Amino acid sequence: VTKPPFFYPFAFPANVLFAWRTGLPIDRYDLLGPATLGSEIDLKLEGNAGRFFLEGWGAPITLEGGSAWWTASSPATLTLPLTLRADRPIRVEIESRARLVEPVRRPTITVVVNNRAIGSFAADPDKPSTVTISSPRDVWINGFNRVSFVSDDPFVPLAVHRISIRSE
Repeated sequence: VTKPPFFYPFAFPANVLFAWRTGLPIDRYDLLGPATLGSEIDLKLEGNAGRFFLEGWGAPITLEGGSAWWTASSPATLTLPLTLRADRPIRVEIESRARLVEPVRRPTITVVVNNRAIGSFAADPDKPSTVTISSPRDVWINGFNRVSFVSDDPFVPLAVHRISIRSE
């Protein structure tokens, strides 16, 4: 009874319709059902960002770069509500840092949007850094987009501070 998915049974049938339309788990209706689709998003990963997480995330933390969430496994996936212009490429900015482990490594992180890789970057363990990735518009849908951070082997946690998505 206490195992996921948790959902409010009195939200039926709206929660089932939401899950069917978006492809998201039924228990996300209460958290994401009222979300509005924006033409861009600038999400700081603070304590309340957890409602967008689907899998692979740890706990929120505060580092010298500000608030962040650690990835706990690979892939770490979140969903973002967007409705983007059809005629422009999309710019994704990610502010993150790798966990400082021995031996020091700069893990390669591949960013995957709706099951399509759009780019990779090497995460710096010394301080937060920002990477910008340009992707074609056809990777994105008007609705809830799944954005995943896939780490190379061996897995090194990534602290994600912010993700920003907008048309170029």
